[in-house]
Amino acid sequence: MMLERESKKANNTYRNYVNVCDAELASAPASIKKLKPVIFKDFNVWCCLYGPNVHDGIFGYGKTPKEAFEDFDHDYKRLLAKEKGLIQ
Repeated sequence: MMLERESKKANNTYRNYVNVCDAELASAPASIKKLKPVIFKDFNVWCCLYGPNVHDGIFGYGKTPKEAFEDFDHDYKRLLAKEKGLIQ
């Protein structure tokens, strides 16, 4: 039940953000569109999280949604490169 509640909360966060920032989302990197991370604002910082937490998932942050998207995309590409053995 708690997982279902958290999932609904995450979906509502994403849906509410989409209603406010369609223009930013339309120009977001492909990783944002593909993975649809939870997008939220924590005080003055925009955050994108895909996964259980910032340590075990893909995470990005910034002063604007665009900066958070770019940081998320950077983390996503870093993890892909690590999986392919291109970086350690």
